[in-house]
Amino acid sequence: VHALVAAGRDPGAFVGALLPAALTGGTAATARWGRGDAFVVEADEYAGNFDPYRPSLAVVLNAEWDHPDVFEDRAAVVNAFETWLRAPGAGERLVIINTGDAGGAELAARLADWGERVITVAPAEDAGDGVGYRLSGSLLWLSGLPGPDAQVAAPLRLPGAHNAANAACVAAAAAALGLSGPLIADGLASFDGVGRRFDVKGEHAGVLIVDDYGHHPTAIRATLEAVRSRYPDRPVWLAHEPLTFHRAAAMLDELAAALAAADNAVIADIWAGRDPDTSIASATLLAERVSAYSGRPVAAPGSPEATADLLAGEVRPGDIVLTMGGGRSYVIADRLVSLLEARSEQ
Repeated sequence: VHALVAAGRDPGAFVGALLPAALTGGTAATARWGRGDAFVVEADEYAGNFDPYRPSLAVVLNAEWDHPDVFEDRAAVVNAFETWLRAPGAGERLVIINTGDAGGAELAARLADWGERVITVAPAEDAGDGVGYRLSGSLLWLSGLPGPDAQVAAPLRLPGAHNAANAACVAAAAAALGLSGPLIADGLASFDGVGRRFDVKGEHAGVLIVDDYGHHPTAIRATLEAVRSRYPDRPVWLAHEPLTFHRAAAMLDELAAALAAADNAVIADIWAGRDPDTSIASATLLAERVSAYSGRPVAAPGSPEATADLLAGEVRPGDIVLTMGGGRSYVIADRLVSLLEARSEQ
């Protein structure tokens, strides 16, 4: 959406995060009214969310096992993607797939009969005939883009290998829609992010606070790595609010291993969402499992408010607090900001 707006294409959009006011032309919102020829929708596989859409261009960033209340395993997830892409009306549909992701690679292999209608994106050493990318510091180098400008380089403002992969897929989509290399580079270089995606809340009483919606183990690992790449040598507290009891139960060990990679972890109460059964997991159980992996004590203080209160008493100047989760975890970040600002004023 940002790249198209920056290029003057004036797209309409409906996405799953708050677009900044500068991008919507009004207030921060999940939708944008545009009069251009493109309409951008973000949707996922959960319970058929993407099934009603029949895009001319589809971008698949990853196909990983999530939502264990709907999918038995990754194969079921990949099946859902393939069924959606091959739905009636596929016609000349073009699909861009991140094959650096294992599920994406499997999906691309299944769509081999589509030939040039599949554009693959991967790190340069694995790209083959597809779009390749390489991250050098904050500079993203791209090659093999469709269209006349096959090579593009642009600095990225968001850190992390996952953001580099996302940006490479954006560049491939923008090139397929006819944007020139300089316009693609300008769009990538000027993107500041959206709400609750590596959302830096600022530094308060010497403590840096970063908020992120990620709640899957892969997202936790990737975001933690991004924090450390941007802010090396600073201790990281990871405050996590698990999203749904069924996910916490099904992914308990993988979640615990991901959280244990932080210097310190704190687990807030699980956000139930649509879960009818809240007995199959608990924040205390996850905290105990994280402690078993890390060898360090891990607290489960209760609500997001209680979690912020505990953190306020534990963090020290130089620390980073990364809050992650999909329910009310943003409350941890916002309340901690307020508590630390009050400390600074004393």
